[in-house]
Amino acid sequence: MRCSLRTFLVLCVVFGSSFAAFGPWGIGIVAGVVVGVVAIFAFHAITHVAWTTMALWAVFGGVVGLFVVALWPQSSAVPEAQRSVTCVNNLKSIALALFNYHDAHGCFPPTVVRDAQGRPMHSWRVLLLPYLDEDALYREYNFNEPWNGPNNRRLAARMPRVFQCPGAKKDLNQTRTSYVAVTGPGTLWPDSGRIALGQIADAPADTLLLVEVADSDIDWLEPRDMRLDALVSRPASTTGVPSSSRHKGRETYFFRSTDRGGLIALADGSIDFLAKPLSHEDLSALASIDGGETINWDRITDDSNFVSVRSVRWEHVVGLILFIVSLVWLWRYRVAGVGKGSDDHRDAEARREQ
Repeated sequence: MRCSLRTFLVLCVVFGSSFAAFGPWGIGIVAGVVVGVVAIFAFHAITHVAWTTMALWAVFGGVVGLFVVALWPQSSAVPEAQRSVTCVNNLKSIALALFNYHDAHGCFPPTVVRDAQGRPMHSWRVLLLPYLDEDALYREYNFNEPWNGPNNRRLAARMPRVFQCPGAKKDLNQTRTSYVAVTGPGTLWPDSGRIALGQIADAPADTLLLVEVADSDIDWLEPRDMRLDALVSRPASTTGVPSSSRHKGRETYFFRSTDRGGLIALADGSIDFLAKPLSHEDLSALASIDGGETINWDRITDDSNFVSVRSVRWEHVVGLILFIVSLVWLWRYRVAGVGKGSDDHRDAEARREQ
C-alpha cells in the first residue's frame, strides 16, 4: 500500500487526536487499533468473510470500546485525596509560620510593608520566608526596591510550593498564590499596624486568619490580598470566598466537576473546609477580631446546598471526534481498499487458472 501525503497527514491526525482525547493512553489505543487491523486481515484471509460485514463489526466494537473508555472515570479518590491533604498541609504550614513569626516578634506580620510615602512595597508572604525554611530566598530578596523591582521579579518564579494548592490550574501563571488574607479595618490584617493575639477579643477559633482562593490573580510577592469591604460590597448573595482549587472534583473524559467551597485557616491554627462560599454576613463576622458576633457554624458548614460546577472537556470531545473520523477515513479509503484489491487479485488469479 502506497502511503500518500494525505494518508500520512491523516495518520498524524489519528495519533494527535488520540493523545488529545485519551492522554498517554492514546498511544496504547492507537497500538490496539493497529493490532486490530492486522487481526482483521488475518481473520479475513482465513474465513473470507465479506469486508462489509467485518467493517460493521469493527465499527461497532470500536465505538463501544471508545465510549466505555471515554465514560470511565479518569481520576479515583486517591489523587483527589492527595491534593486535598497537600492543600491542607500547605495552609497549616503557612498558619504555623505566622504563629512562629508572632512568637518571635510579639505580633503577626503587617499586611504590607510601606515606604516613606506610604506606598505598598512588600507582602507579608515575603516576611514569612524564614519561617518556611526559605532563608536563602529571603536573603536574596531586596527590600530596597519594590516587590516588582528588577531583582525581586527575578525571584517570582521561585515561589515556594507551599503558597499554591496542587489543584490550581497548571496553565495559569505559576507565581500566583492560592492563600490570601482578608484585609481591612477591624480584621486581623489592618491597613496599617500589626495585630497581636492579645488584641483578638473574639474567640480565635471564630476569627479568620487566611482563606483559599482558586486560581487567584495575586502574585505571591505582591503586597495585595482581598479587601473585606470590596468582598461584602459585591451584589451577589455570596462572596466567592473561599473557592476551592479542585479538591473533590470528579472527572470523566467528557466532563469535569469541581467544588465551589474551599479551605479557611482560623486564628487558633485550625483548618476547615467549607462546602460553599461564605455569605456577606458570615465573612464579616469571621473577619472581625472584636465585633462580638456569634458565629453560626451550623449554617457555615451546612453542605445541604453544596454547589458543584460541571464543565465540558472540549479538548477530549473534539479529539475523540477527530479520532473517529480519521479512523473511518483510513478504513474506507485505505484499509478496506487494500483488502478489496487483494480479493480482486485473488479472484483474477482464480479465473486465469480456470
